[in-house]
Amino acid sequence: MDLKERIKKAREKAGSTSDESIPTSPLGVVADKSAFIIPIDQIEVRDQARKTFSNLEELGDSIRREGQLQAIVVRKLPTGKYLLIDGERRLRAIRDVLRYKTLRASLQEGELEPLKIRVTQLSANQQREGYPPLELAKELADLKKDTGYSDEKLGTLIGVSASWVCKYRNLHAASPEIKARIAKGSLTLASFFNNRKMILQSRARDVFIRIEKPEALQIAKLLQEICEASDRLAPIKITKKETKVELSKILSDRTTEVLAYLMDKNS
Repeated sequence: MDLKERIKKAREKAGSTSDESIPTSPLGVVADKSAFIIPIDQIEVRDQARKTFSNLEELGDSIRREGQLQAIVVRKLPTGKYLLIDGERRLRAIRDVLRYKTLRASLQEGELEPLKIRVTQLSANQQREGYPPLELAKELADLKKDTGYSDEKLGTLIGVSASWVCKYRNLHAASPEIKARIAKGSLTLASFFNNRKMILQSRARDVFIRIEKPEALQIAKLLQEICEASDRLAPIKITKKETKVELSKILSDRTTEVLAYLMDKNS
């Protein structure tokens, strides 16, 4: 009997019998050649960056037909339970779609700091289809903020290039309107990444949101004067009652346009 058949038979047995009928080791797991069989109610799932898990029905059907070919990764907790490190989508499909009571898991030894768990999850998720790009972009931006790491160091930890990290951070810094279009599918990632104006606007927004309101107002007034003196640029309306966020949006939306105009004028 090959591995797939053994997994399938174990799965069928687990789904139709009580937990007491499943032979367990002193650790509460059943040994397998490549992993362990763990009761699902002994697995703790903590909040992670990924919030959207699509196509669970399809994944459940695949596991029902083929068996669970890839084990989830867990770490033993002092309570005797297991902390999920990698494989939440598989867990959800097995638990919520198939309603099985157990699944296969690989045990990760040693202590893991929260940061290392986040990096492990991000590294695994970014390689898989279905990870929403906006969630990926937010986690990268949050990691950079929480750690102070450079794009190069983050890329090394995750297994990607520094430019890849920068690209997705620019996506997180994009305006709400652009994010909404990407979420709806009316703007593709490729279009965003290849659109230099959108990238520059995102970078500008990331910078301007950090400066204080008086400085933002001064820059906005300067842009306003340049637009008023131009016959090509639409006017910028400033009432001085704008909030810092509103000023940052004005600056990020119009700065690249004004700079392009000045470069053409002086070329």
